[in-house]
Amino acid sequence: MPATAFENKEIRYAYDSIHEFFDSYGLGSAIQRMESVLKASLGDKAWKKADPYSLLYFMQKLEALCGAAFMIHFNCSTRAGAIVKEPQNGDAGMLQKQHLIGGQSPRTEWHYFPRSLTAGQYCNPCKAIKKFVVCMTEPEWKNAISTITEFALRNDSINNEDYPCNVLTLRRRLLQLIEGCYLLDIRTNMQNQPNTKQQTKKIKK
Repeated sequence: MPATAFENKEIRYAYDSIHEFFDSYGLGSAIQRMESVLKASLGDKAWKKADPYSLLYFMQKLEALCGAAFMIHFNCSTRAGAIVKEPQNGDAGMLQKQHLIGGQSPRTEWHYFPRSLTAGQYCNPCKAIKKFVVCMTEPEWKNAISTITEFALRNDSINNEDYPCNVLTLRRRLLQLIEGCYLLDIRTNMQNQPNTKQQTKKIKK
């Protein structure tokens, strides 16, 4: 479902922030970028996959995604289109294209299928967001993202510091955040985008 008249500006901004994140990064590239940043923060060599600015930009967008998750969760704002029916008796209906892919992607449903979500989180992405939110407070998450960014750009490992958080736990929750927000975007934003190819054909006719 698109935004409704009952949503306040903050909630609309949260969903817009999610859409902006995935307008900048595809699901696969977002996960690869996050994994590479975490790996660099755990190692003793600085991240060199691209210009450091691109890392800072990504982490800034990730922090905005974090803020959107907290806004949606604490306002109990679940758009109806985000939730799909749970499969019954081994039904393989979880790989339905409209639940996974937006636009005219040439890739198959399997390419976009979340690897870090439970079946319940896949059907209701807000459950994944809840897992992320209850893990730490918003300031704590922002501090964690800042710390990971700092160590990813240093020739030093976060393991050499007395860091209180389990990085593997942070990794899992961040993966669930990205995949959960991706499904929210596909089901509540992208499904309402016009098909530009069809519009072009109509204009030509």
